[in-house]
Amino acid sequence: MKKFTLRYEECLVDYEVKKNKRSKGIKISINSNGVVSVTIPYLLPEILAHKFVKEKAGWVMQKIQEVNMQEKVILPTMSRDEYGKYRLQAYELIIRKLEKYNKHYRFFYNRVCIRDQKTRWGSCSSNKNLNFNYKLLFLPDHLVDYIVVHELCHLQEMNHSRDFWCLVEQSIEKYRENKNELKKIRIM
Repeated sequence: MKKFTLRYEECLVDYEVKKNKRSKGIKISINSNGVVSVTIPYLLPEILAHKFVKEKAGWVMQKIQEVNMQEKVILPTMSRDEYGKYRLQAYELIIRKLEKYNKHYRFFYNRVCIRDQKTRWGSCSSNKNLNFNYKLLFLPDHLVDYIVVHELCHLQEMNHSRDFWCLVEQSIEKYRENKNELKKIRIM
């Protein structure tokens, strides 16, 4: 990953370029911290990423402003001792939620791990391992439900297709609202 800066009108925009072997086109994303990432196909010349960012600079600036204007709730970083203390509590909570929602879905999963992740609330591996951030413990219950169901549904659909969201909606009818609410919470 390489970092670059673009001058747009009176502003400087920092962005990073990532090459991805599975990428089929150029994609710009802006995370909740306002970090701009440009993902390009592995064999595409990097110069095309810079050209694309210049073409989309107005849109990028607008999105950065939107991100900066959002009200954010920040969860603080905890010490190792605090992490150890909360990890077990988070594990017990997640297991209860998985058992509750998997009565409906009946999906098979291997391991459940609780981690101290910097950017993710949860993930599902191709080996059917479920990983969750221990900071879920500090979220409202309806958001924990949403995250657990989201990762559970990835056991069936390893993407964010229409079929995936239909699975999520079977248990979390207001998943769109939950998804938007979660975007306002920054993991630190």
